[in-house]
Amino acid sequence: MNIKKQFKLTGKIILVACICTLINYNVFGQAGTAEEPVRFIGKLDVDFSRPDGKLPPVIGAHSYQVLRSVRYNKELGDGLGYTFHHHPMLTYWKNNFYVLCNACPVHEERGLTEILLMKSNNGANWSKPEIIFPHVMYKNEPTFCNHRMGFYIAPSGKLYASTAYFPQSEMPPQKGSEDTSKKYFGVVLREIKEDGTYGKIYFVAQNNSLYKQDEFPFPYYLSSFDKDFISDCESLRSDKLITLHWWEQIRPKDFNFPETLVNQIKNGNRKFAKAISYYHRNDSTIVALWKDSKSALSYDGGISWTNVTNLKTFSGGYAKVWGQRTEDGKFAASWRPIGEGSWGRYPMLWATSNDGITYDGAMHVNDEVTLRYDGGSKDIGPCNYQIGLYEGGTQIPGDDIWVVYSMSKEDIWISRIPVPLLSEEKLNVIQTFDEINSIIGLQGWNIFSPKWAPIEILPIDKKGNKCMIFNDKDPYDYAKAFKVFKQSSGLLNISFSLLAKQSNYGRFEIEIGNTEQLAPIKLMLTPEGKIQISDWQGIVNIGEYTMNNWIKFELKIDVIANSFNISINGKEMNRNFTFNSKKIKILDRITFRTGINRGISINPIDPETDLPLKKEAVYYLDNVIVK
Repeated sequence: MNIKKQFKLTGKIILVACICTLINYNVFGQAGTAEEPVRFIGKLDVDFSRPDGKLPPVIGAHSYQVLRSVRYNKELGDGLGYTFHHHPMLTYWKNNFYVLCNACPVHEERGLTEILLMKSNNGANWSKPEIIFPHVMYKNEPTFCNHRMGFYIAPSGKLYASTAYFPQSEMPPQKGSEDTSKKYFGVVLREIKEDGTYGKIYFVAQNNSLYKQDEFPFPYYLSSFDKDFISDCESLRSDKLITLHWWEQIRPKDFNFPETLVNQIKNGNRKFAKAISYYHRNDSTIVALWKDSKSALSYDGGISWTNVTNLKTFSGGYAKVWGQRTEDGKFAASWRPIGEGSWGRYPMLWATSNDGITYDGAMHVNDEVTLRYDGGSKDIGPCNYQIGLYEGGTQIPGDDIWVVYSMSKEDIWISRIPVPLLSEEKLNVIQTFDEINSIIGLQGWNIFSPKWAPIEILPIDKKGNKCMIFNDKDPYDYAKAFKVFKQSSGLLNISFSLLAKQSNYGRFEIEIGNTEQLAPIKLMLTPEGKIQISDWQGIVNIGEYTMNNWIKFELKIDVIANSFNISINGKEMNRNFTFNSKKIKILDRITFRTGINRGISINPIDPETDLPLKKEAVYYLDNVIVK
């Protein structure tokens, strides 16, 4: 080969190598560095016409409703009749879960704002909300509350709740302000005592550059006579990570924020570091994730930070990004995916990482999207301020991730997410429920359990036999459980037993499908006492059911032929049925639900109709076998 040809070939090799390098670095820089602290390398093709985005589920995730909005009968909801609930916060202390959130009548930070607190000993059943931070009057106008930090467990072991107050006149931000943030009074603390009572409210940080000392609605912490409380406040104020939650509420001139972040403020605008979540990588580097997919690194424990940068491979939407270390030594992150057709905050995407730098996989948690009430700033979906436990607090027993969030800024939910996060099952199913003490102890099933349509596992006879019980008295919601099983592309046998406690109202549906097609096989127990199948040619009546009698269903499925047969209590139908969606190649899940699959449900309703149904539909499920 002559010198000229060799030079041309070498040049091409170098060019290809450069292109490969650029692709590897995603044109943004090396992942894990200040230029790009974290990167998502997985495939992401979201279908925003479906609430799950057509993403696979995190297997075994349970979702429980913490607070249900009710306007017409306020005692059934938050005690106020408010239908806007947002900014939920989560902690675990003294064997109990605690969640707080803000509540507004209709719109975000309009009218009034109260901060509510709820408590649970298991994560599934929650107390009625109590007002822990009430609005107060300031110069003949009410104060509002908002927060990025909800709880603090002090070195003394005491638990404190937290929020931030500002005058009503500072919402929306006043023109001519030195920056785009509200003019907060500051951040307050209040002790939550083990007996359920609360301490007094004190400011732990104030904007003294904005207000005179006698203008603050509560006293400063230094005026307390409790030395332990003062010590706890000092410990909080000296924590460089936790106090970054105050970035919006406290002005840099009134608090000692990291100088490297303060130096990045331009024209007084501090929006670039809102709603922090953070975790330590294996090399002790701290990764900060903020709203709007912004990120930075700290190599010295939070004293200084690299320049805040945009994460090109995460969400570009102005929504919460959450990241944490998991109990298996790995990492998980959640954000709102953006793409063609996206408009709401769904699905709640989760991805995992071995090193806290590169994330892969794309799964969803809580594949429902609901909204019942009109209101301002009510972003649709469950990906509203999803937040778990911050480092340094009391850890919940077990390996699971617990995350709290607002569904469409209306209802508050919590999800238990098994670790490791998996989207593919390698086993078939033999489930009798007899060894399960409660719904919380059920593994491998995905649960959607609203307040008025809860799912339980309880004994049903004197022998102690247990089953899964679906209760439903919700006019606009349903109970749902589904089980992912080993993918089948050939012959498949599925059986289960079902009992309806009524036969003249209520509806129960069973679907067998996969991520692409949720219900190519669909069975229904109708309110008229009919058993039906959704076939390729339409709805077929195959029998009747009566109340309080067990029905054993057995299905023999040929996935290749897209056909199946069914027997009821041992009696086989005299015909084969065809999938209602053809060209199905695999089946991998079975779903049980007390209603029709609603898809994305965002139709405002008449508040007077949003009350528990007088007749509660109840169904028992047992002996689920897939092989």
